[in-house]
Amino acid sequence: MLPIVGPGGIGKTTFTQHIYAELKSHFEVTIWICVSLNFTASRLAHDAVKQIPKVDGENNYSSDQELIEQRLKDKRFLLVLDDMWACHEDEWKRLLVPFGRGEGKGSMVIVTTRIPEVSKMIIKAVDCPIEMECLEGEDFMHFFEACVFGDHQPWECHKELREVGEKIVSKLKGFPLAAKTVGRLLRNQLTLEHWTRVLESKEWELQTNENDIMPALKLSCDYLPFHLQQCFYYCALFPEDYKFDSKDLVHWWIGLGIVHPCDLNRRIEDVGHSYLSDLVNHMMVVLILLSMTYYIIWR
Repeated sequence: MLPIVGPGGIGKTTFTQHIYAELKSHFEVTIWICVSLNFTASRLAHDAVKQIPKVDGENNYSSDQELIEQRLKDKRFLLVLDDMWACHEDEWKRLLVPFGRGEGKGSMVIVTTRIPEVSKMIIKAVDCPIEMECLEGEDFMHFFEACVFGDHQPWECHKELREVGEKIVSKLKGFPLAAKTVGRLLRNQLTLEHWTRVLESKEWELQTNENDIMPALKLSCDYLPFHLQQCFYYCALFPEDYKFDSKDLVHWWIGLGIVHPCDLNRRIEDVGHSYLSDLVNHMMVVLILLSMTYYIIWR
């Protein structure tokens, strides 16, 4: 049982995704579930069953908990519970019961959380959570430079931006998500005027504490073109973990009249899909603003 703890935007999920990708071949079954605010054993068991391969002879009338037990018998599994905010201890124990029956040796449960109390509840018998901290000094500056300039030599052709850039970096508090988000925003216009406008934005004044990166994320919303802002805000009408079908989403936007073709030779659906691609490229990291997780099914 391994909790990975740290404030929002520190990189817990990204770090865990790398672990998951590297180690999944060592397990017979791998399961990844986004928990967020809705922790109920029944809901998580239902999500888990969908990811565990069926076995011969299983009882089709079994409950989700019984199916988990049947399908995992003598198998080594890796279970990731991502972004766990809170849960009652009884619900936690209830969730683990079917996973603990007949499991193969070496199974692993990884939990990412920003709440230290959740970590303590999970590992009462173990004292070794991974506590993720902010990047510091040159490490953070190098990461910021990569977010802005990519593979190009940083500052080489834009030396006039360095001083402003360093002041912006100091406001990002060492958070990778903040650097990635603001870095993308700055990359769009490598001009002193644009960077100064970002530095002097009133959003920074809303920062409430050292771990508050919401102003940095909100900046990306503010600088998003108006037509993409409308599309983004529309997504907020849907529940957490909602699975969008890309075609349906585009048709809903068209029905609302927020897709505006500028070329009569181009289908309005194609314009809508270009909106979606732009929104994903600009804003996917900022969906955390709404404490939501979205899945887009492309077809």
